[in-house]
Amino acid sequence: MGFFVIFNGICVRLVYACHVAVCVWRVVAVNESYFGDIKIWLSLGILAFLGLMEAVWTLLGTKKGSYKWFCPITLLYLCGIVPCIWNLEWDIYNTRMAYLEQQDSTDCDPYILDQIFNVTKAPNLPTVVNFTLKLTDPEWSRGLQQVLLFILILGRWFAPKGKISRNQLSQLLLVYVGTSADILEFSTEGLQMEQVICNPILITCVLSIWSWSLLQFTLNLTVTLSTEKEDNKCRNMYAHRRRQRKKREKQNIRKYCGSCMCCETEVWAIGVSMVMQDIPFFMMRIYLLMVYEVTNEAGFFFTCKNALVLLLQIYRLVVIVIEYYKGRIRANVTRQQGDVIYAIANNIDIGTDDELQTESHLKIQRFFLVDGTEARVVAHDNYASGTNE
Repeated sequence: MGFFVIFNGICVRLVYACHVAVCVWRVVAVNESYFGDIKIWLSLGILAFLGLMEAVWTLLGTKKGSYKWFCPITLLYLCGIVPCIWNLEWDIYNTRMAYLEQQDSTDCDPYILDQIFNVTKAPNLPTVVNFTLKLTDPEWSRGLQQVLLFILILGRWFAPKGKISRNQLSQLLLVYVGTSADILEFSTEGLQMEQVICNPILITCVLSIWSWSLLQFTLNLTVTLSTEKEDNKCRNMYAHRRRQRKKREKQNIRKYCGSCMCCETEVWAIGVSMVMQDIPFFMMRIYLLMVYEVTNEAGFFFTCKNALVLLLQIYRLVVIVIEYYKGRIRANVTRQQGDVIYAIANNIDIGTDDELQTESHLKIQRFFLVDGTEARVVAHDNYASGTNE
């Protein structure tokens, strides 16, 4: 493993650690009681130890500094960030409810309630230009969520690629950008609704779905095999089956091809996207639309968008299944043709259930070509001919 691979891996992990430190500082600054809570610092110590062990194991124990299908450092990073965001959002909720109770009001207008928060600034920012970062508590929460998604994308870009190619990495990053936009829109728009900000159950639902959707970034299931590589695997498999001449050859091929389709990475990528993002987002928005009558333009638009995305995902799965079965039929026909030609070339009997024996010294096998036309192959001692009917 090269020096730059290890260097990039260490730099990415340091960026993750700095962002976690900023989030922890913000939680402690909002609620000073956390500063003396030993559980928080013990949890951070355990997380830091796991991160150190992961860095040593991944950067020194693997050949290319990363795994192909899973990113353990991303999981540890999310374990440090997500609880901080939950704490910030619940502190915002408690502050709002205390203000409403003090004012003896039930008006949950987000524009009014956002005015009660004090403006705080980040500590010790570098003064390259005359600029001071001053944000309220809700703005801090939204800003940390935005930075989280940017760091996830950039971290995956600059981290060691592992066993995936540059082409696959570029596809993965483009998918990450689209996924990040949907997740950020869902969390920011959902937590600013008037029906949500004063309802602890809805806040829990939104944060739970948001946390669940972030786990997509720990997986690299959008990495798909090239079509040429898949075709080569299938051709090698069929050649192996022909050489073995097993009695249950067709059944074995069907089992193998079925497992190929079910384990194909594109199928898994679509399934993961639907289960971890599209379906939860759609169900939550439909629930808000039907139960709480959230009928603003943005909510209605994003609900329709989620429904359209789900339909396109299902359509894509149907296309994959249809193309798979078409390819299997073509492969079986090609295999049968190859068996007949091999038998004729080696003067071997071609006995099947469909054979027609017109004479005792002739063997006629019927099969279908790729274009659907029926053909017959006649095998004789030193004679072979094929005619289309």
